[in-house]
Amino acid sequence: MGTGTASLLLGAPHRRLGGVTPYFSLWFYEDPAGSYWCTEQVPQGRVAWTPRTPERSLADGLVLLLALTSTPRDAVPQALSQMAAGLPWHVGHVDVSTWRHYDAELLDTLVAETDPPGKLVVSLLPETTVADLGSLERLDWDIDVLAPSTSRRRADPDIKQTPLPRRPARPAGTASSAATAALAGMAGASAAGTAAVDGLEPGPLADPAGHPAAALPGPRGAEGHPDAVRGA
Repeated sequence: MGTGTASLLLGAPHRRLGGVTPYFSLWFYEDPAGSYWCTEQVPQGRVAWTPRTPERSLADGLVLLLALTSTPRDAVPQALSQMAAGLPWHVGHVDVSTWRHYDAELLDTLVAETDPPGKLVVSLLPETTVADLGSLERLDWDIDVLAPSTSRRRADPDIKQTPLPRRPARPAGTASSAATAALAGMAGASAAGTAAVDGLEPGPLADPAGHPAAALPGPRGAEGHPDAVRGA
């Protein structure tokens, strides 16, 4: 599977807040072997759909989106069934660029004439080749197009990263075994707070509102105290 660079999401618009309740989505995958729309949200399993041409990536994605969310008697799936007589257009991998008959203008017209099925959210990553958004201008739907204003990459995934160095071993005699065990447990903890190490009592936690809460119970020390770890 290639890398996802764009997506189409269809959902119910939230009239009061302007958002969307997701219903159905397609992802556009790209790799050197080709590009295709893909979804696994259908009863028959995964469907991958290669557009007719690269310029029709978005237009053909809209065709597939409506075809998979309509009833078999609706206009778009009916037209596809006639164009691909004897060929399943909604099962497995479908390469529409190999179809002998593909009436793109008819399909675009049927998509544009479809009553708004909901709200459409088009997401475009910086790497996507989906560039022609003209097909959206024909739609009288609620549409949001999302494109990042900032794109940051922490590391190149194609470059083998050097593993992180190991922590140096603690010199013998610098801490008690109980304190060392407590520190090791704290390294994997996600909760914030303070633990008593080498004789320090744990401090109170504060919730987001600024109210102190009860101190975290720490590991039991040598004396059996539930809230502190005593040093040697």
